[in-house]
Amino acid sequence: QTSATVTVRVNPLPTVSISATGTTFQAGTPVVFTISAQPGTNSTAQIREVVVSFGDGTSTNLGAVSGTAITVQHRYDEGDTYNVTVRVTDTLGTVVSAATVIVVLDQPPVAVSIAKASQPSGPNTNYTLTATVTPPSVIVANYIWTRDGGTPIQTGGSNQVLLIFPTGEAHVVSVEVISTKGAR
Repeated sequence: QTSATVTVRVNPLPTVSISATGTTFQAGTPVVFTISAQPGTNSTAQIREVVVSFGDGTSTNLGAVSGTAITVQHRYDEGDTYNVTVRVTDTLGTVVSAATVIVVLDQPPVAVSIAKASQPSGPNTNYTLTATVTPPSVIVANYIWTRDGGTPIQTGGSNQVLLIFPTGEAHVVSVEVISTKGAR
């Protein structure tokens, strides 16, 4: 009768977690995620790859990082509920995942206000008009300034326009704001 002994060493699994920093998230504003990705205790393997899938069809490969405070930011274009996952692969090919669910609120409608400063100058008055866009997270691509029902004054990236009119004249000045997301 023969016998044999086999010793099987089980390599501990990597540990992984993900959480979002904060409790309220809004479209257009970056969300910060904190990730912990570490080799298993007493494991011979190291972390080979950390991939974060943001739940909106996009992902990012952080590479061979490990630690307990790895951060990554992501900006969501639309309000929705997102299942965010992190997948860790070690050098032995073991894959471990973790997930968190976040709710992103729609961005509030874009609002524009115009502030006016005036300075008399002889027979004319110099006006400085400044447009302020809310919410502040909106990134403006273009300001379209018009007067008196549509006469173009200025188009471009400036939220300010300088005008000179004869003192006593009345004009209606408007600004249309177009965000990088196309919102008006």
